[in-house]
Formats: sequence, C-alpha cells, structure tokens
Amino acid sequence: MHLVECDLITSLAGHGSHQETARRLFNACAAGKIQLTASVQAFQEMDLLIKQGKIKIEVPAETFFSELLDSFAQFGVHELPLAGADTSNSIRFRKKYRLTFNDSYYVAQAYRTGYTLLSHDQRYSSIKEIKTEHPRDALKRLEEGKTAW
Repeated sequence: MHLVECDLITSLAGHGSHQETARRLFNACAAGKIQLTASVQAFQEMDLLIKQGKIKIEVPAETFFSELLDSFAQFGVHELPLAGADTSNSIRFRKKYRLTFNDSYYVAQAYRTGYTLLSHDQRYSSIKEIKTEHPRDALKRLEEGKTAW
C-alpha cells in the first residue's frame, strides 16, 4: 500500500509539474495494479495552498474537493484519516528531521500504517523509520510487470 501526499494529488487535479506521472499512477490504481491511499492531511494542505493563491481553481473550493473525492472513488483511492498517535509522532519527526508541519504528518501516517510514502520529495528518503518511493520508480516497476510494494 502506498500513501499519497499533496504533490501527486495536486498534479492529478491539474496543478504542478507531475501531471502525467500522477495520471499514470492513479490509472494503475483503477486497474488494480497498485493500491493508493490519500492522506487527509493532503486535503488540508491543498486547502491552505488554495487560500494562499498558490493553487488556482475555477470553481468554489467545496465543489473542487467534492469532485476530487469523486475522482478518488473512480480510481479506487482510499482516504487515510489522522489518528491520535499521528500528532505526537509528527512532532517527534518534525524535530528530528526538520520537516514542515504537513510533511511531518505524512511521515507519521506512513510510520503508523507501515505504508510506503509515495512522493517526488527526496527529503523523505533520509527518514529511516519509514519506506519511501519516488513515483517514477513505482511506475517503472509497474511497467516491468513487478508488484508495487
């Protein structure tokens, strides 16, 4: 199982520089070739980016998020809610690895669940307590017919 953070979700929504990668990964999920779970923290981060004007949307935020959730259902992507232990773990990981607030929550969720954190952000690879994978590596393995973690 892979935990998806904000960068791939924003790319799927048509923002960012990894749109093709995101489209291919989410299509692979719809085809049952990889299991993806989206962190609820990603929605909070996206909402902040929209409010800051860093992500421009054409519809009201409520409509945008509703359509995004509908597309997750079509792709077979599950949502991973936050749990109580995520807060204390995120504080620990934030301090230990100098992570941002949102990044520390993604790490805490990956730690709690044992899911592989799927991200373009290379800083996660230095975190020894979790498994990480770059999206291009996941795609390469899928194209070779190998099972994703």
